[in-house]
Amino acid sequence: MSDFVISNNALLKYTGNEKDVVIPDGVIDVVDMAFKDNYTIEAVFIPASVHSVGRGAFTGCKNLKVVRYVKDGNWTVIGESAFEDCESLNYIHHAMPSKNILENHLPNKLTTIGAKAFKGCKSLQSIVVHQKVTDIEHSIFSHCLSLKSVVWMGKPDDGDLPSWTFFMCTSLENVYLPDSLIFIGDNCFNCCSALSYISMPRNLSVVCKKAFKSCVSLTSLTLPKETYIIEEGAFENCIDLHNITFLTDAWNMRIEDNAFNSCSSLTTVKFSSDKLKDRLNDANKIFVNCDSLNKFEFPSGSFEKSFGKWVFNKKD
Repeated sequence: MSDFVISNNALLKYTGNEKDVVIPDGVIDVVDMAFKDNYTIEAVFIPASVHSVGRGAFTGCKNLKVVRYVKDGNWTVIGESAFEDCESLNYIHHAMPSKNILENHLPNKLTTIGAKAFKGCKSLQSIVVHQKVTDIEHSIFSHCLSLKSVVWMGKPDDGDLPSWTFFMCTSLENVYLPDSLIFIGDNCFNCCSALSYISMPRNLSVVCKKAFKSCVSLTSLTLPKETYIIEEGAFENCIDLHNITFLTDAWNMRIEDNAFNSCSSLTTVKFSSDKLKDRLNDANKIFVNCDSLNKFEFPSGSFEKSFGKWVFNKKD
């Protein structure tokens, strides 16, 4: 008797108790909840025939360590919460596990990743997202506490790296983001406490609310020429941030309240254009509680802390 319940090329349920599971060739869809809360499975092989892994398909498979797939297979969709809380998962690749493989790779034909797809995968240490990924939702890797390295080559259709994508990835150190990104969403890197440096995408326009809040290891920051909106609390409590450089010359740049609140090590802020002097002078509590900040630098010269009287404290 088969351990797989299959109908019309869809795997509906796995009923076995094997540690190593090979999904039968010919299965096209692994449906919602097919392996949910299976505590026995440790490794699964996804054949070339599979196109999609559905919502919650492997949710709560706490002992699942290895997901292996066919290199030139047809896997294009990972559904919402597909691998959520697979807390032992540390290997995703087309090759057999090996000490010579240093990065986990999602399938190169993958186009869609649902919300919370890998949320709570506490053992995952690295991930490479390939460039065909265009449809992504929120919280994909949130609470991946061991995640150290991310290479994101995907190009979302709307240019948005969604909210909460790497929230509470407290070991995250290195991130590569493509220049095609336009928005970094709310709380995207919030509480990524090990993140010491990030190269911002060249076409980045908007840094959303609390996107980098409490990135307490971030030491320096350069915001690209295209960046013209920094929302409330975007870099709040980045307590080791020492210097910021704004490359934009957009006259309509908007920096919202508390954008850099409590960046207590910040000493210098540099602007590449004098156009922003009036904008800054009219601003309200952008740098409140930045007690070490002494001057702003513009092409025409430096201005002491008294410049822009409202950027440090709330208006009366």
